[in-house]
Amino acid sequence: MAWVRAFYAAHSRRISLFELLFIFGLLFIHRWMVPFYHWGIYRLELPFPEILSNFFYGIWLEKEFIRAVLVVVLIAFILFSNFIRRYSFRELGIRFDNLWTSGRECLVALCVILAIAMVVGLALSQSISLERYVASGHFTAELSEGLLSGFAQQFLLQSVVLVRALQLFRGKLAAVLTSSVLFSLLHAPNVMLMALTLVFGALCSVLFLRNRNVITLGILHGAVQQVVRIILASVLVTGVSYYNADYYDYSLRVGPRRGEPDFLAKLEYDASRIKVDPSGSISVTISATNKSTLEWDSHHGADREFLSYHLLDSDGNVVSWNNPMTPFETTVKPGETATVDIVVNSPLDGEQYYAEVDVVKQQVSGSRKVTLFKYKGSKSVLVPLLAP
Repeated sequence: MAWVRAFYAAHSRRISLFELLFIFGLLFIHRWMVPFYHWGIYRLELPFPEILSNFFYGIWLEKEFIRAVLVVVLIAFILFSNFIRRYSFRELGIRFDNLWTSGRECLVALCVILAIAMVVGLALSQSISLERYVASGHFTAELSEGLLSGFAQQFLLQSVVLVRALQLFRGKLAAVLTSSVLFSLLHAPNVMLMALTLVFGALCSVLFLRNRNVITLGILHGAVQQVVRIILASVLVTGVSYYNADYYDYSLRVGPRRGEPDFLAKLEYDASRIKVDPSGSISVTISATNKSTLEWDSHHGADREFLSYHLLDSDGNVVSWNNPMTPFETTVKPGETATVDIVVNSPLDGEQYYAEVDVVKQQVSGSRKVTLFKYKGSKSVLVPLLAP
């Protein structure tokens, strides 16, 4: 082990660069390459040979296991590196002797952030639904989750990335900028959130260099994350949407859009087979391919799958949300395609409308909850309609 430590000491800067690249590479694979099939091949329809498509599909199906392995490798690598470098808890920022000093500076930073958030929130109060958020009952669970994730992110940013960047660069400014940029890139492709995390990451790095305390920074991170959820998400990120009574979208998603293997479909329509009835009913032929891992059955089982639609106007506003569900005639196994004629009721005003067609899963018993495949990462299809 002595020769390993001697090697690290002799090539400290090169090894620090390698470690930063290795850590960032693991995080990149975790976030982008593991779900590549879903966001690249399925959603963006990037052209790939079938053998590669099947390879990435297999990775995507086992994504939870693969991601767990990547996390274990990352933790083991960091522990090994810290052991070889003989970093103390104090150097890593895990300390309790200056909690008051560090906490006081973090509190000042939090007050400044709260003041800015309140000004933005009051100026754009029409975009914020604080009452709806509180009524959702998510506050306590998300606050505790935010504190845990805040500590984990600050440990990775400060105790791992910044500490090594300080060995790679001679100046503190370059180290702070490097760690902040890497922290921001991990929040791609959400551009507004990347901008926020770039500034916040630089602020936390400066506070870390002043006091070397990652505990107080973790608490600050969790508190700020909650502020962003409550006040700033609807204003500075990408908007707040309510899909149903118990769903609140903070629009704080990072990385590619997530999808679940049990909810995946490929939907197409035949424009030549759209039939218009004088009463306003429009018949649309939909080709639905089961890309998921489960069968679709409209007649048996506790959960049953159907085709349904939302009616939208020319500006994308919802005209009609809850509409009839059309069953599949037979069971549709994974990989199979079914052709279904659905009937869309459209206003008789001659305006342009769209039917957003999607597969839905309905619980037959109990709450009879309906789950749209779209909200599990599947792609719906938008059918243009011109009412008579």
